[in-house]
Amino acid sequence: MPGCASAPAALPASTLRCFIWPDARIRRRRPVQYLGWYNPLKHETQLDAPNIKKWLDKGAQPSTSVENLLKKALIVPAGEKKVYKQLSTKDAAAAKAEKAAAVKKAAAAAAEKAKAKAAAAKEAAKAAAAAPAAA
Repeated sequence: MPGCASAPAALPASTLRCFIWPDARIRRRRPVQYLGWYNPLKHETQLDAPNIKKWLDKGAQPSTSVENLLKKALIVPAGEKKVYKQLSTKDAAAAKAEKAAAVKKAAAAAAEKAKAKAAAAKEAAKAAAAAPAAA
């Protein structure tokens, strides 16, 4: 997830760094990759566009500030309305429950198919046993 943080000592204090976090909720870890910086006072930007596009294609979700910065830098088309927002906890729980129901339904269908196949095999065995006796 691209995000911003305060500047290191080598950059002016007002400078923001842009980088990838492994998870939006866990900020104690080190960033996965450093992607550039932005100085809002001087309007200076240095961004690694190829890597930013690569991470966006992989599903990284930029913060609102970073998304606006990417649009200004023409890395993301300005008119493009791409949804980067993560699901809320309620929506995520509903999606998880829906997926679990689909898995349960598929398992039930597979079990029913196996049961029907076993019944057909049993009928075939009965027919095969009855055929020599009738002949």
